[in-house]
Amino acid sequence: TFYYVYVYIVAGVPTFQISTTVPDVYRIFKSGGTTHKYLFSFVTNGIGNVARFYWDDGAMHLYNELGVVSGAPVVATSVSMAGYLPPHAKIAIVKSFMESTIAAHGTARIGPTPTDIAGGYGRQLFVGANSVKSETYDLALSEGQSFDHICNAATTTHALTIQGWKEK
Repeated sequence: TFYYVYVYIVAGVPTFQISTTVPDVYRIFKSGGTTHKYLFSFVTNGIGNVARFYWDDGAMHLYNELGVVSGAPVVATSVSMAGYLPPHAKIAIVKSFMESTIAAHGTARIGPTPTDIAGGYGRQLFVGANSVKSETYDLALSEGQSFDHICNAATTTHALTIQGWKEK
């Protein structure tokens, strides 16, 4: 569950509120008003405890990453991040793990519309022959918080975990 922290004034005293109500589209106030200033969001884990995190320069970083996808799709496959990120997050901080299990390099593409492995949009990732590689980067999301990913061959696997998100 995602929670949002707001501050507002009661009789001249700053008061904090934790709510499941998302901020407005500008991420300035609580939706529906202008009295509760939005500060930040956080997420709870599967048993209701606050997930360990820290904020750094407008980015939420999770200590325990969230696994999103793993596999070797040779056709573009859409992946939704809804449920992994707050609805207002615009950028996911992700870590890609790639492996090539043969004596040839592996290629994957990840992004909003990777129509094919060679010329599609998004970020292209490479891994050497018979090797493993990991890389952390920012992934811009579509309005629906989804992305596509594709691998050049079934011998190239690609796993993606969420390390955090950026709201602005």
